[in-house]
Amino acid sequence: MAEIVQTVIPLKKTSLPEYAESANAIAQHLNLQQEHQEDVEAFYGLRARVSMAGVEDLQSLVDYHAVLEDFEQRGIFDNFMQFNFAWTCALQEPQNVVSEYSVSFERSCVMFNLGSVQSYLASRDFQMSDGKPAMLDKAYRQYQLAASLFNHLRTKFM
Repeated sequence: MAEIVQTVIPLKKTSLPEYAESANAIAQHLNLQQEHQEDVEAFYGLRARVSMAGVEDLQSLVDYHAVLEDFEQRGIFDNFMQFNFAWTCALQEPQNVVSEYSVSFERSCVMFNLGSVQSYLASRDFQMSDGKPAMLDKAYRQYQLAASLFNHLRTKFM
């Protein structure tokens, strides 16, 4: 059997924007319709979970990415909200903060963390596999998914 080199990519880190008062107050300030107020509340709730997410919180990242994609398609950021998305670079020391007013930037950072979490889960499952084919297959699929996410970032966002 070929030797597997296990790689775990560190997570990027983010925090809620400083101006993140309650989502309701922002929605009222922007004079949004009720449906958009609920969207803003959902956005802030998910962003809060993502800002505290660890390597075990894959579902929060997936949910948040889906909301970002939906908001982008509906033009909510273009028409209603302006956010300065700030993330630390995971692969540099010292970790520099990069920020942009761009949903694409936010989505790419979330996808990077999805790849990071997949690489962690793959390494964990590989170590726990004890050579069991089903566990090894699961780990290989997770490594492939992580690689696919990073390849997508490289080809679409760089």
